Amino acid sequence: MKSSILTKAFFFSSMALSVTNGLKPPKSPLLTHLCSVNFTLGDAIPVGSGPRGIRLVIPILNGTFWGPRLYGAILPIGADWALLDPKYGLDPEMSFTADVRTTFKTHDGEFIQVSLSGERQVDDAKKRTLVRIGMETGSERYYWVNSLVGLGVVTRPAEGGRDFELGMEFWQARL
Repeated sequence: MKSSILTKAFFFSSMALSVTNGLKPPKSPLLTHLCSVNFTLGDAIPVGSGPRGIRLVIPILNGTFWGPRLYGAILPIGADWALLDPKYGLDPEMSFTADVRTTFKTHDGEFIQVSLSGERQVDDAKKRTLVRIGMETGSERYYWVNSLVGLGVVTRPAEGGRDFELGMEFWQARL
């Protein structure tokens, strides 16, 4: 019985390899710039260790976002409930997992809940983080954001910049 299952598994994996070897690589999704974002952050609050790591809460004090389809202000009612790897302690240079919840208020008075999550990436001199973007609204005008598949690129301030400001570019992925 075991050998029959292994034989079938080998057969199907061999077929899959032979089929994919002759195919072109898959077409990449398109990325369209959705908006640029600036966050003003409060002082980080280390709240201690838990089952998933060391929790660090960073309040979002305010900010702005602007782009061809979305622009407005970030309300002061959110935070990043970041996790740090206990192996490295409170050093966000070594490990940092973002878990952000915030609220956008558009230029025309509509509200969009925004969630961001992702791991810090290291890329030579710049320190960037790729995040997944989720948006939710009941506004008819912006209802399209509910099905958005988004990617954010967080950039840290330039040397000499203020530590409590953070920039981000939001991208919408499309097929």
